[in-house]
Amino acid sequence: MNLFRILTLGAVALLAVGCDKKAEELLPVKPSAKLPDTKGLPSGTNLYAQIDLKLDPQQKQAYGALIDSIVKAAGTKAEGRTFLRKAEDAVGRLKDAGFGDFTQGDLHSITFGMTLPESPAGFESFSPEDSDITVILRGKFAPERTKSFCQAERVQESLIEGQTAWNLGKLIDQLTGEETFGRLPDDKSVWFAYADNGTLAIGTRSSLRKSLAALKGERASLKPAVIKAAEEFKEWNIYFCFNNPRLIEAATAQAGGDRPSDRVAARILRIMPHDQALIISGARGDSEAVAVILSNEATQENIQYSVSASKSLTPKFLKVYTDSIADLMGGPDQLLAQSQTSVAELFVNESLRASLIRYRIDLGDYPSTQEGILALIRAPQGQSDKWRGPYMQARGGRLPLDPWNQEYQYRYPGIMNKKSYDLFSMGPDRRAGTADDIGNW
Repeated sequence: MNLFRILTLGAVALLAVGCDKKAEELLPVKPSAKLPDTKGLPSGTNLYAQIDLKLDPQQKQAYGALIDSIVKAAGTKAEGRTFLRKAEDAVGRLKDAGFGDFTQGDLHSITFGMTLPESPAGFESFSPEDSDITVILRGKFAPERTKSFCQAERVQESLIEGQTAWNLGKLIDQLTGEETFGRLPDDKSVWFAYADNGTLAIGTRSSLRKSLAALKGERASLKPAVIKAAEEFKEWNIYFCFNNPRLIEAATAQAGGDRPSDRVAARILRIMPHDQALIISGARGDSEAVAVILSNEATQENIQYSVSASKSLTPKFLKVYTDSIADLMGGPDQLLAQSQTSVAELFVNESLRASLIRYRIDLGDYPSTQEGILALIRAPQGQSDKWRGPYMQARGGRLPLDPWNQEYQYRYPGIMNKKSYDLFSMGPDRRAGTADDIGNW
């Protein structure tokens, strides 16, 4: 009940002070006159959300500037550099696994849905396995690459609704090098499967089966309610809807309490029965806004609460954010003080890992010691039919040197990593096999 009390009391306060209902701009988010694409969510879903990640050029520039400032600021401290290395590695591994590069706009939208009990009493025996939790990703994917990656990494697979599905927990463990999610029992494990080259569904065996059937048109999908108040948002980036009428009605009937605010909230809730609760962020008129809307689908009566900021304030907010991040992280100028050792560590432990994995997927094994990492930019002799590189960027076709202007050393099979490869810098003394070597072990 706390959510309903807060929303309704906020609405009463706005009405009491005569707040202008027109909202302007809060964040540089993109707008679209459309309903969420809920195809693939079971028809009984009563809590769903969609995030639209497609940005126009102006938004890409704004977010790009913000991300660049975060990267520069994070790079000034050891903790930040560690985080950046892990983030870069994660992006590379996801791309290797066929999921595209979300930093380049390959992920278009994320849709989430679940089914909650229809009464407060239902929560007493409620478990997540009963809620048909479903996530649907839409974008530019490479299913065949995912298949090759999962087979190479021995990710558990299964056949669900006629589609090959893979154990998401075991895939995450492979990508992160941890053993955390893959240990879940089969009835609680999460799986994913492609419905087509642009649609990836995620869920338990039960929810994934329903989702794939709905995506193929063999089962009904959720149809989002049409709320006229939400239509004022010509375009949106975030659309969240709670549409469980019976649960809302039950919660309304139980509304009350000893405090005056509790009694006011209960009265407001009973004046207008709500069967839809929305949170939406996007363009509204010639400005942008974030709004909470409590509405009745049949009567279209609604209470709204909106927050806004003038469009002219957006670049100023961005500057405040970036300056604050720089202050917290130690200032972007300190990026130049990053040690040579850290640069070498980043290269041997993170930068080439994804490239070598891609090479192994395509050619069946890592480059030999004789072929070296040059094989990442030029096809080895006799391998041009399988080679799909280059697997790394190299200016002028030359391999990058370490901070001491020496070539990075490579061995496969490795001496330090007997089941994998050794990649290392000879360090400041420029001699291999000494204590200052910087390697991937």
